[in-house]
Amino acid sequence: MSGPKGVALTTTPASGAVLGVLATAAAVAGVVVVAGIVVYAIAEQVQKARRASLLNRIRECSSQLESLDEPTDFLVVSSFQEDLASLEELLARGQGRIASVRTEIARRFQLLLQAPDEIRQKNDQARKMVDMILPPSWPENERERVRALVEQAVAGCPSPPQVSADFSRKGILQLKEAEKVRDKIFAVLDGIPDLLRREADSLHKRMLEARLDASGTPPRKLADVLAQIQKSVSPQAKSVIPEKLEKLLGQAVSLESSACWSDLLQRMSEIRQETDAERQRLLYNDLVITCSQKIKLQKEHEAWQRDTVELLERARAFEEAPDRAECVAVLETALRAGAVVALESFRERVAKMEKEEEEIKLQSEKRRAVCESLQALGYTVGEGEMGAALAQNGKMVVKKSPENEYGIEVVTGRDASVMETAMVRYGDSGDMSDQQKMRDIAEEKSWCQDHAKLLKSLEARGIKTGFKYHLAPGEHPVKVVVSQSGASRKSTEAKMRYQS
Repeated sequence: MSGPKGVALTTTPASGAVLGVLATAAAVAGVVVVAGIVVYAIAEQVQKARRASLLNRIRECSSQLESLDEPTDFLVVSSFQEDLASLEELLARGQGRIASVRTEIARRFQLLLQAPDEIRQKNDQARKMVDMILPPSWPENERERVRALVEQAVAGCPSPPQVSADFSRKGILQLKEAEKVRDKIFAVLDGIPDLLRREADSLHKRMLEARLDASGTPPRKLADVLAQIQKSVSPQAKSVIPEKLEKLLGQAVSLESSACWSDLLQRMSEIRQETDAERQRLLYNDLVITCSQKIKLQKEHEAWQRDTVELLERARAFEEAPDRAECVAVLETALRAGAVVALESFRERVAKMEKEEEEIKLQSEKRRAVCESLQALGYTVGEGEMGAALAQNGKMVVKKSPENEYGIEVVTGRDASVMETAMVRYGDSGDMSDQQKMRDIAEEKSWCQDHAKLLKSLEARGIKTGFKYHLAPGEHPVKVVVSQSGASRKSTEAKMRYQS
């Protein structure tokens, strides 16, 4: 059983959890666990790409928050947050904060859009209050004087702000400035009732002091006038539509970057101002349908983007794969353009890359296991040459010492699924005497012990072995490699015999 041999090399299957434990244990012990190491290495490549992608997305979140004029200190990644779970949690916090801030900014833009109408209403109310507070029987010149005071206060207000719903840093700064102007106008207009109250009290006091005319129409109480105004402008039944619009706005804020955003804000503003309850309800229902459709399309597109990014991360991890460059280029172009492409074929291509990468690494690890096991038994090719010879050619000859005339030819084949070994003898002549045959058989028997140790070492490294064939000592002649000098000498002797 010590002649030429063929041994099948297969890796032991294991679950993902076991592979991780085996790979970690192998790294600590300094040995090779082929199946575990290979799958672990591929998973590590994908994890590395995933970690880089998460860090980039966290930086994008930070940049978006800065553009929204929001603090970003909670998005700083520290050393203990480098694991994927912590990075994913941090990314979720950043995305949640962005959504919350955008919802609030959208609400503020919505309120600002309504400011001109509110200002006009307050102006009209201020002018009407003069006639309602001051009875017609009071002196006209005093009534005109109070009207002039109101007009002067209204005229002193700045023009109502006009801004577009821009979520950039510049747009948000403009929003803040516009809100300051709006609040200043509201402060002036909200102060007009106090102005009128003071003027009415002062005028009433002067009139009472000047004449106590029982037939004069008594002034109306300001509280009664304000209550009447409030009653005239307030709806009889409180509408629930404005509250529903607030909730809808929070859901639709994800559409902020789409072309329909400005139109949605305008439609919400028109619904708020609609006085007919039935028409307001119909407009609101129509807007809900529109938003639902657009949000659904956006979610589908975002899901496609997430799947595409995941495929890119997996594909980028395999730099040597021949199909990798084209696959990455097409997916990157689709992402930049936002053009949805079917991903099924790309999933198959990436899965094929992963399978091929796993097979290549398995073949490499099996060859390395063979080399290291032979080295442990004292065999060498030459310093630093053993692994290279087996990896490049799938074939090598090893010896225990350079002076030994016997060596072992080791062939692993292209896919490293079979390891074939045979004895090789180096000599000046291929002639085989009975004595030489006996020496060859003795060397084959000696190799038998090392061969058994080699198989045992491979088994310990996670590689199952099983004989494909084996020949007994002497059943197949030992392969003889004749040296160049010996071959030249034999040729010369034959030539001389022929000439004689």
